[in-house]
Amino acid sequence: MLKSRIWLWTSALLAIPAWLSLISYAYLGSFSRLIADDFCSIYMANRLGLLRSVWFWYKTWSGCYSASVIDSLLSISPYVVSWGVGLLVSAWLIGTTWCVFLSLPTSYPKNERFWIALILSSITSFGTLILCPSPAQSLFWWGGLRSYLLPLVIFIFGLAVYYQINRSGNVKFNIWFFLLGLGLSVFGAGFSETLTPVLVVFWTALVAMKLWKNWPAERNASFYYALAYLLGTFVGLVVMVLAPGNAIRQALFPKRPDLFEVLSIASIAFVDFLMSIFKSPLGLMATAALFGVAFWIGIFKPYQTVPKWYSPAALLAGFIFAFGCFPPAAFGMAEPAPNRTLILAVFFLMTGFVIAGYLLGSSIKIGVFTKGFLLAGLYIFILVAISGAAWVNFSKLNSYRQILESYAIYWDGNQPIIRQAYASGQKKVTIHSIRNWAGLNDPGENPKFWVNYCMSSYYGLDILSDNSGMQSSENAIP
Repeated sequence: MLKSRIWLWTSALLAIPAWLSLISYAYLGSFSRLIADDFCSIYMANRLGLLRSVWFWYKTWSGCYSASVIDSLLSISPYVVSWGVGLLVSAWLIGTTWCVFLSLPTSYPKNERFWIALILSSITSFGTLILCPSPAQSLFWWGGLRSYLLPLVIFIFGLAVYYQINRSGNVKFNIWFFLLGLGLSVFGAGFSETLTPVLVVFWTALVAMKLWKNWPAERNASFYYALAYLLGTFVGLVVMVLAPGNAIRQALFPKRPDLFEVLSIASIAFVDFLMSIFKSPLGLMATAALFGVAFWIGIFKPYQTVPKWYSPAALLAGFIFAFGCFPPAAFGMAEPAPNRTLILAVFFLMTGFVIAGYLLGSSIKIGVFTKGFLLAGLYIFILVAISGAAWVNFSKLNSYRQILESYAIYWDGNQPIIRQAYASGQKKVTIHSIRNWAGLNDPGENPKFWVNYCMSSYYGLDILSDNSGMQSSENAIP
């Protein structure tokens, strides 16, 4: 018992840098404000209501119907954008911990399974966030947060429900499980043109594996839940593809590339993405830390006796699903998907490293590491790697804080000016515009510019800026 308790404390120590980093991201999210597209979203939600605004965007811009549903939350309070990162990072951690907890062997005590699950989920989220290519647009901008991290969280909760049903034993078909899987999947599929095709492949592979493993035995509730999730995800993908707004949006971009061009573009972008991670000190430290922590846990708390090929297979799966986030055809562009979408690719890649590390540790006999100096050396290496990655990232977060806080103060100062002008019956107001940190369009001098139009529609009077709003500035998150 004492040895087990010591192991838990030493393992938890490895996750402290990850927990501090997640708290830091949640705190920085409190400085998020409405930017560019957000004003269009909140205006239409206020003007048309939930269903009509969803239909409006579906016909005129994008098939991401669930994203339009979530945008209606902005009509309740625009400060929803300031709570988003904290709420979603917390939900992400809870959902992933639940998933891992249910997938661990029940032979371990519940408290040990909980800590193992919490540590593994924490380092996965940690690695994903610090290696995210565009935190400004993937996390701190509402449009990116609800398009990429939110559907990822819904998918994780959907997978956790699958494990929960599967853990309950050979429960027969239940229509409520089927409807739950269908509802979660249809809603989760309507957010992202990047993630949804990947999820179709994921659930297809899961259903195929269950059929292959259990055939010709009677199908249980978890099988039908997975089948429902696959069906709902596929339906959501079809609904997005058939949206009339796609043709309008794609007319703004070059002609859609053919299949071979898509694969070529995706392959080149994927290699560049991998090089950007594994050629940087932060990327090397982060991946080494994730793999090392998972390996450490696998040695002492193995999943079960697993073949050694399971580990490279898990790593390969991570690379395959990450690559699935790169084809650009969904965007109607003959170029790679924007960097803000790549938080999804990073997640699948980091998940592959964590699972591979844990399975590799599980396949190694503990006797190999019985010598104290080997255990101490391994532990120190992992602690240095994860602490180093966190330290480098904290310096970045500090610069982010200054930029985000400065913009929040600036915009919070502009709002009373606009509100006062509206209250006094003015038809227009001129504000000072500084470059936003997300690299998106700012309001300018032209009242017909789309950002000005969206802001003016939301506030109820013409809003102009005293400069173009497009000037270069250091007020941007790299």
